[in-house]
Amino acid sequence: MHECFNNVIELIETGHLTLSFKVNGVSIKIKNPNLDVIEWVDDFCDPENNIEKLIVLCIKCITSISGIDTKDLFFEIYDVLLNSSTFPILYKMKVYADYLMVTATRTSKYLESFCYTEESRYMWKSWKAKNKFSNFRFDSLNQIQNSWVIWNEAEDHRLESNSEWEKAFFIASATNPKGVETVSKKWRTQESLEEERRREFVEKAKKGEFEQSPISTTKRNFNKHKSVEELREEMRKWVLGEEDEHDNIVTEYKNEIQRTVEEMQRRAEEIKLRNKRKKEDIERTVTGVSLIGFTEEQIRSRVKPIETTSFVEDVNKNIIDNFIMKPIDKGNLFVDGTEVKGEYKEDSLMDRISNRKPTME
Repeated sequence: MHECFNNVIELIETGHLTLSFKVNGVSIKIKNPNLDVIEWVDDFCDPENNIEKLIVLCIKCITSISGIDTKDLFFEIYDVLLNSSTFPILYKMKVYADYLMVTATRTSKYLESFCYTEESRYMWKSWKAKNKFSNFRFDSLNQIQNSWVIWNEAEDHRLESNSEWEKAFFIASATNPKGVETVSKKWRTQESLEEERRREFVEKAKKGEFEQSPISTTKRNFNKHKSVEELREEMRKWVLGEEDEHDNIVTEYKNEIQRTVEEMQRRAEEIKLRNKRKKEDIERTVTGVSLIGFTEEQIRSRVKPIETTSFVEDVNKNIIDNFIMKPIDKGNLFVDGTEVKGEYKEDSLMDRISNRKPTME
């Protein structure tokens, strides 16, 4: 699998991208937030308090501290980060959280092209098999996972419909071969164009063309160390509630994920619509044909008799007349090499067969 799909696979398999870093010797692991988390943060915090919103978002991104799961430690961490002395820790968490959101924004652009690969279909089959033995809940999926599931379900339906359509095509061709062939040619051309579009989309992803995006997040350098003046300016914006770079990242992240979700849903609907139209076309082709019944005499008058060669007829007649149906009426008897003239009759082969008495031996 091409490396451009690595982050997509991680998002689908685990539900998020992760990153680990250390602050004062303490190991912290964070993940990118789902859109549901961002909405929850907006509801939880004062809309005008940017610092609180940042703190809460960073806490929701933390998965572990020094290997300890932080799922149930929200308020404990919240009280610690409210202390102004922890600003360097908060800022570092913000930088990495922003980096994960920017990476997830880029990654979402590769979701559609990944769906067109064999690797995606293998993952889908494995995912379905695992869910047969687990208590699966659809609401536990993030937006990217949900879009991937919806598309693959539509693709399954497309493949099943194609199989049924081929059967219907075969049956309908017996009554209206010309009409069915026209419909078949039309849809096979469209299927071929769609397959070509998918291949080109995958190739664009492998060439990195989706990285060439006008979205500003693709140009940010997260390895650059900011000066004291830049940090003071960011702090000032947080305190005054002004929109800063972090706000832009979150907004672009939300918009791009939502765009991806809508695009994948649109593709899934297109697949369903094509399946429906193919079925309607083949049904119209069959419905437009009137079936007329013929009597045996009418069929005989319309069907040309099969002509056989005289040689075959002569051979068949000779075998039947001379070997099967003809009685044996005379023959020659030899005694010590001398022919004895005599006449006798014997039943034909068919007579002997009909007169034989079956036994159990």
